[in-house]
Amino acid sequence: MRTFDYSFLEQGTLPACFVNIVSEIAVLQERINNRKDVLDDVLEKLEPIARDKSVRASGEIAGVTDEENLVGYREALALIHDDSTHPAFQENIREDDIFRLHGFLLLSNHTLGLYRQNHKKIEIKLKGNQKFQFSPITSREMSLAIEQLINAYAEAWNNPKISRLLLIPCVAFDFLCVYPFTEGNGRMSRLLSLLLLYKSGFDVGRYISFEEKICNSKEEYFAAIRECSNDWHENQNSYFPFIKHFLDTLLICYRELDKYKGKTQRGVENINQVPKNQQIRDFVLGSLIPVSKQEICDVLSDVSSTTVESVLGSMIREGVIEKVGKGRSTKYIKK
Repeated sequence: MRTFDYSFLEQGTLPACFVNIVSEIAVLQERINNRKDVLDDVLEKLEPIARDKSVRASGEIAGVTDEENLVGYREALALIHDDSTHPAFQENIREDDIFRLHGFLLLSNHTLGLYRQNHKKIEIKLKGNQKFQFSPITSREMSLAIEQLINAYAEAWNNPKISRLLLIPCVAFDFLCVYPFTEGNGRMSRLLSLLLLYKSGFDVGRYISFEEKICNSKEEYFAAIRECSNDWHENQNSYFPFIKHFLDTLLICYRELDKYKGKTQRGVENINQVPKNQQIRDFVLGSLIPVSKQEICDVLSDVSSTTVESVLGSMIREGVIEKVGKGRSTKYIKK
């Protein structure tokens, strides 16, 4: 049977790129925390916008378009965003918390305490007409698997050598592979990701839709799931592709929110009226790690790749940034 152990996440055994991204996210979160009093009006306007985008995007990822399911996701988000006294915000996640969140998602109490009773392969669509199938945990192993997953999460959560930003995507991925419910598992994995991020002090998802960014790269998202599911039942799978996609997506959210620093007088509606070349310059010079052209375009979605390339060329000639890497791996960083 599948077992859960996150001790491999201890410091010193991970790719350097993970450490760099985690460090930048932590710095950007601290920057937000230090300016929340100044950004209060902007954040208040961004939150309902992000929530609406999250509802729509999560539905699109799951192929769900009916209004009832969209309302269910909105209710579950409201539970996470608004009810900070709920038991789900205790230090450790409990099985009852998972059932309660799932009940909100499906707008029903009849799912409370009930796991999936059938056993069938999961089919996930990839790019074009490609698909892949995965066999989740059997129904008879379900309760024990969830218990072990929760215990492994709690043990790693309390391990000071493990970054919670690395732990959370592993837990979300394993939950998806266990596939405990008849429906709503993908949406639940994304809700759990947000909940665990908030519990860890990383709340960018309140203001910038994490789900929308996943939806924008859903082909890569599903490809990471496929790659990490190989040999999962034998405890031989790699989590790294899914962790990398998770961190990259989260960093895009933080970089987008960081655009608002120092510009609160412009308001949410006018923030993108800043000249595009200045947006690019601010973004690159404010980044703590090298960024690629594609990463700039991901955050500044209304700026063309041609404009990005032109501005980067000017900044290099001015000597304010330098290139790192070659070819498709080329990135840019402040000198």
